Amino acid sequence: MAIQYAQNVSVPIKDIRAFIGRRGYTNHADITTALTRWGVQYRSNIVNAASLRDVVARGNIAIAAVNMDRISRGRT
Repeated sequence: MAIQYAQNVSVPIKDIRAFIGRRGYTNHADITTALTRWGVQYRSNIVNAASLRDVVARGNIAIAAVNMDRISRGRT
């Protein structure tokens, strides 16, 4: 999505996954390496909810990596 938004180029997800080259979770380094590969400028300065809101309010997209094992599954 970030590649298409920034470069107006549609890159299939399978191509991005192949470039990253491993299975499993995707980490910050994977994402930034892929963005650089496709020429997408980015900044890694989202440190809290307020900075995330600021990024989105300025009309930019935000990619947030969430460590899901720290979030309760809740009741089933």
